[in-house]
Amino acid sequence: MAPRAVAALLVLAACAVTARAEDDVILRPTKTDGAEAALVFIQGASIPAARYVPFAQALQAAVDFPLWVAIPAFLLDVPEPLVLAGGIARVTKNMTAQGMRAGATFLGGHSLGGAMLIDYTATTGANATAQFLLGAFLTRKYANVTYPVKTLTVGAELDGLCLVSRITEAYWHRVLHPRSGDAGGDDAATAFPVVVLPGQNHMQFASGEPPALVKARDLHAEVTDEAARAAVVAVVADWLALQRGDASAAAGIKAAVAATGALVGPLVQAMEVEGNTYLKPACDLNPVSPACFTGAGTWTETAQVAMGGVDASKVKQIVTNTFHDVWEIFPHVHLPKVWHNCTGGAQDACWLNVTTVSQNVYDSDPLDTGFGSNTASEIRAKMVSRQWMQTAAGAPTPFAADNHSLCAAINDQAYKWALARAPARTAARFAKYGEPYVMGADDNTGAVGPLWIWAPMQYHNTTGPGGAAVVEVVAPTMMTPLNETIKAAAGFHYCKLLSPARAMEWAMVDGLRAHYTASKFPPTAAERTVAAAAAGRDGGGVGVRPHCHATVCADAGGRRAAGAGDLVT
Repeated sequence: MAPRAVAALLVLAACAVTARAEDDVILRPTKTDGAEAALVFIQGASIPAARYVPFAQALQAAVDFPLWVAIPAFLLDVPEPLVLAGGIARVTKNMTAQGMRAGATFLGGHSLGGAMLIDYTATTGANATAQFLLGAFLTRKYANVTYPVKTLTVGAELDGLCLVSRITEAYWHRVLHPRSGDAGGDDAATAFPVVVLPGQNHMQFASGEPPALVKARDLHAEVTDEAARAAVVAVVADWLALQRGDASAAAGIKAAVAATGALVGPLVQAMEVEGNTYLKPACDLNPVSPACFTGAGTWTETAQVAMGGVDASKVKQIVTNTFHDVWEIFPHVHLPKVWHNCTGGAQDACWLNVTTVSQNVYDSDPLDTGFGSNTASEIRAKMVSRQWMQTAAGAPTPFAADNHSLCAAINDQAYKWALARAPARTAARFAKYGEPYVMGADDNTGAVGPLWIWAPMQYHNTTGPGGAAVVEVVAPTMMTPLNETIKAAAGFHYCKLLSPARAMEWAMVDGLRAHYTASKFPPTAAERTVAAAAAGRDGGGVGVRPHCHATVCADAGGRRAAGAGDLVT
């Protein structure tokens, strides 16, 4: 490259860095009593730093101590790892130069900003007092290690980008099943609390016009921006106060965590019934331990009972599921089996002992973004046929009993199970705006195991009665009669099962996307008026105070020295 071109690029790079430094936001404390603290907050992708000013100012007003707030700006509003540490150092140096003498340093971030902050805090920022993540979470790489900095996770029920199902996973790990080393003497609800705020969406952690991706993916908020901001500020303010030794603030955190438990509790139950691999991996061929799911107590056991169609009042059924990769042939081929038959043809006082095999399949998310579904797209379930179950119970039955889309019937049962247990508000919202699941006829792949294994569960967008949009769920199936030529393969009925957790997640988030996204609910005239007033002179942010550069603020009345609570950039 020619020297002149190199010089030009260096000038452009320098200008870019300078432009970002000038766009940094620094808020001086609004209070003077007490020891100072500082917060460095990292912006979400494509959301300018200034759009977090209303949140930051409200937080300053809510805490009872002097709080400096710095929001570093990054090139293209993307806080990527190579520039994150430099941005944090830059604003910290700026605050210090302006007189900041903080005894506690907090870190916070929204969305991508929170995601990028996690690794920084675990290493470079490990001396931080605490951190909080908004629409972000501690990733799975930290699930089985002791994270060095206490962390508050705050999700939103109607977040279309960081799904509530991923925050529910964080709640399961950090609140319900915390690592012994995480609490550091505190209980789980105050060491690594996880909170989901009802009715809020992704953009309500910030302010102003959402970027294109957020606008396309976010769900419609059911609370005003002002109410949402107040709810976020309340829990974050309690979190900061608690880290400064205010024990009374623990009550607010615990109340928020308890309310979260009520909201996500049904989804927790559904994910456990699924045997969700992100809660615990399947034991499969590994030694059985509390750290893995054996498969016992999971949905396939319920499915097997439904598959058998045996009179439960006369026949006791003991079904035990095990988790294995269904394609494994070494060291064993994993097959379902009836281990105990009824004798004499009488069903009274009879019992059946049955084992099944299943494997959960998940959508790929190697980076653990929380952007996609967090539940199984299908459960590959190897079950005993209805013919075998009823024959074993003393009522010989023809193979034709299995040829009635039994997988679809079981999947409809899973769907109804989920809707019956979903929070009342979730069920009502989905009934009004959601795209319902309907079960299509089973797709018989023939008695060829690999064809069934690799045929995915199908989800088809179609129209239902009256022309309403629905999603048809079609389950691949494979079944064999008791008189199958290959005796080792006789009496099976394999199904791709709908996970109750996927059905509940569909009702909470993904099933609302067709009719309940933020883009389909444009702001009212009153909301546009408020937004325009908040935008101020620069039109793109949310500057409700004069925008300042260096140490001088400019407003309509001329120039004056920057004061407490002003933006200093």
